[in-house]
Amino acid sequence: MTTNFNDGIVIPVETSNHPPLTPDELRALQAKTFTEDDIVKARQQEKDKLYKRIEDADSRVKSMEEQLATLTSEREAAIAEAAERARKEADLLRQRELEELSAKELISRTEDEFKARLNQVEQEWQDQFQRMDQKRQAQEGLLVKERYMEAVES
Repeated sequence: MTTNFNDGIVIPVETSNHPPLTPDELRALQAKTFTEDDIVKARQQEKDKLYKRIEDADSRVKSMEEQLATLTSEREAAIAEAAERARKEADLLRQRELEELSAKELISRTEDEFKARLNQVEQEWQDQFQRMDQKRQAQEGLLVKERYMEAVES
């Protein structure tokens, strides 16, 4: 590559060290050139290959998604079935325990369960009454303040 500095603009110029082509070399070079139809055909072949690969990949993805959905639904069904089985076993175990208890034990156990539930209900009511009492006291405080403000204004 040489450079000319005639008018201050640098223009790269390539020079060839090759001798001119002979007629045989020129024919061989022309035989290697491709027509526009050749290029279109080659592009179409590459597109067809690529589209086929994309379609294959899409079908594999769909297949895997279907397998995943199947496995997920089977897993969820198995979990639900196991939970139902565990609940039934717990109910059965409780029923067996009740059957094995004597009448006195059964009465005692039922009474204990009743007392526990009664204590829970009493606690809930006490909490409710406490909240109501706090509201009432807050309202009384507001009423006292309102009366005081009315007395001050008049």
